[in-house]
Amino acid sequence: MKKYFLLLIFPLFLLSCGESEEEIRLKAKLDSMEQAKTTVDLQNNDYMKAFNEIQANLDEIKAKEKIISTQTSGDVELNTTDKESINEDINSIYDLMLENKKKIAYLRNKLKSSGGKTSQFKKTIERLTNQMEEKEGQVADLKALLEKKDFDLAALNDKVEDLSTDITELEGANQEKDNVIIEKDNDLHTAYYVMGEKKELIKTGVISIEGKFLSKKAKVQSESDKFIKIDTRTLSEIPLKSYKKVKFLSSHPDGSYEFVTDKDGKYEVLKITNPEKFWKMSKYLVITVSNGMF
Repeated sequence: MKKYFLLLIFPLFLLSCGESEEEIRLKAKLDSMEQAKTTVDLQNNDYMKAFNEIQANLDEIKAKEKIISTQTSGDVELNTTDKESINEDINSIYDLMLENKKKIAYLRNKLKSSGGKTSQFKKTIERLTNQMEEKEGQVADLKALLEKKDFDLAALNDKVEDLSTDITELEGANQEKDNVIIEKDNDLHTAYYVMGEKKELIKTGVISIEGKFLSKKAKVQSESDKFIKIDTRTLSEIPLKSYKKVKFLSSHPDGSYEFVTDKDGKYEVLKITNPEKFWKMSKYLVITVSNGMF
């Protein structure tokens, strides 16, 4: 009787000595808030880095414009070396302009994906877009001036055409690239699992009569309803329906999972504790279950 009494009070003793349920919930909430704050901070850093790079490019463009204007003012005769230097500067200006356009398109895509909640960033992006449009007009005037002075700007034509590309077109191109990356990432984290008694899995062709997983047929089988398709980033538990025996026929390292059993020792849940390690050897999970012999 004393043993039963001790078993009853021991959990209460631990709870009183440790954290209360309310404290645990509060700690979990704070951890969640801290993770959310970290994500926002990383996004903000990404925005600020791009803003600084765009502004640095604009400053460099302005400096190069000033040099070209100074060198070409009046009726000063320019030698070949001077002309080559000016050509390099004007080409560099167009490179910087195009780079800025791409960065602005990238930022606008990022803003859309965030739901446009960062209103201050939205204003900054619009300001930089306006600055770029104004700068394009100034650079176009500078180019026209150089052409009047018989500068050979033939090599610049492709860059001029690229620069005329609208930012919305660049956004579309960026979005297309993002979609490809997302699709590849989803494929990378796609896996399949099937669970059943041995005779069922033999009947459906998942395993051989000897009880071996037919891995070479897995790709074909995964496209049918034999396997359940899952995302390894989100699946952490698989219910096992209280079977007495559970066995993997696919390869998954020890230490990457654990089983939860009921009071009678029946298997209730498979917990995947380390998804990256668990799915590393095989993207196909085959589980045989039994209430008797395998």
